[in-house]
Amino acid sequence: MIEWLGNLPTKSPQLRSLLYLGLLFPIVLVGQNQAPVIETPFSDLMMDQGGAAMELDLTDFMNDPDVDSPAVRLNVTINGGSRQINFALFLDAAPRTANNFIAYINAGRFDDNIIHRSVPGFIIQGGGFRFNGNLIEDVPNFPAVQNEPGISNTRGTVAMAKLGGDPNSATSGWFINLANNATLLDDQNGGFTVFARVLGNGMSVADEIASLEVFDAANNLGGAFGELPLSAFSLARSSFVETNASLIEPLTFSANSSDPNIVSLSLSQAGELKLTPSQLNCGVVTIAVTATDLEGRQTESGFKVTVISDVETYETWQTSFSFADAEDAEPTKDPDLDGWINLLEYVLVTDPLNPTHLDSRSAVLGNGNFRFTIRKDVTTNVRVESSIDLASWQAIWTSDQGSSGPGVIGYQSNDDTATITLRPNPFGLNLVPRYWRLLVSEE
Repeated sequence: MIEWLGNLPTKSPQLRSLLYLGLLFPIVLVGQNQAPVIETPFSDLMMDQGGAAMELDLTDFMNDPDVDSPAVRLNVTINGGSRQINFALFLDAAPRTANNFIAYINAGRFDDNIIHRSVPGFIIQGGGFRFNGNLIEDVPNFPAVQNEPGISNTRGTVAMAKLGGDPNSATSGWFINLANNATLLDDQNGGFTVFARVLGNGMSVADEIASLEVFDAANNLGGAFGELPLSAFSLARSSFVETNASLIEPLTFSANSSDPNIVSLSLSQAGELKLTPSQLNCGVVTIAVTATDLEGRQTESGFKVTVISDVETYETWQTSFSFADAEDAEPTKDPDLDGWINLLEYVLVTDPLNPTHLDSRSAVLGNGNFRFTIRKDVTTNVRVESSIDLASWQAIWTSDQGSSGPGVIGYQSNDDTATITLRPNPFGLNLVPRYWRLLVSEE
């Protein structure tokens, strides 16, 4: 371990001598960033009111044609300020090297690292050293990875550092090419393996690092620190350029429901979209989804969700019976001639074609209370009134009050029906009802 102390002399940047070996025909990366693409179109969905939530993995529908998953985020600290550099890994072109880099991240070995070398106009280098408290130590190495040359060392590419004279000696050290270094690096020492590229405005951060003053700290910290970029003329930790690497998805998502009162949304950082239908409301909503890549390009898509009511409407109910004709199915008709119109039969959950009804549907109790059983989530208006003379009637309860009306003293429900008990004098009136009536209407 190396402890940092004291001040340093400055050192002018200089390129080191390079040895050219072999002959390679590297790939030069060109082209503009493409927006996210819709790989699988969204389908419209149907959900039950109050039913189970549904989850969609948005990465199954939209992807980034330019960047493999995972990508890398390098959080950079310069003079106390935070910056970000995002990398796209070449998992197909350099699989061993890219996965080696992922392994260091997953093991936490790229935490608290140092950009220990800066050669402006050439490269900035990290991955070799890290902080451990007040000490600097080598990043623990995994076994060296086999060289995978093939992509050219142009500006903005990320390549592996290695020992001179050993093409297959790369471990944890990496560097960002600040310029087109193809002539210098594509052939030297078997070719330097490019395994990633910098995305978006990340090179502005790399250039900012390269603009820092470079110090020769070899006598203080060891030979690898002969071209050390620092933000101040000091070896205090705050003067170093620190990096922390993490794996990220190449796309971030946002989603919006046109009516959260019908379908509400929650979205995880991994792109898992959870849709929850309302317990109370039904209808059709539009779900808008936006995918944003690491360079800021966006693609929008979406789909509709229909939340189906779990309440049986009159229209649905009447189709369950074999009326003689369409007129007999109308709400105000009484095809079984029992004195109950169809709308009342719907509310009381009885058979409109059978004049025999259960006595338990309604009853006046011995203490003057009134108990009745109706459809639980009735879609029509229901009103219960009481009277002592059949001439003037007092409203005691309406269906929009549910279980909370002032006249309710008992409420029991199951999946389909509710049994309600009303007291005769909820409003403090001098009224001892002798009669009760239940009224229904479509509006």
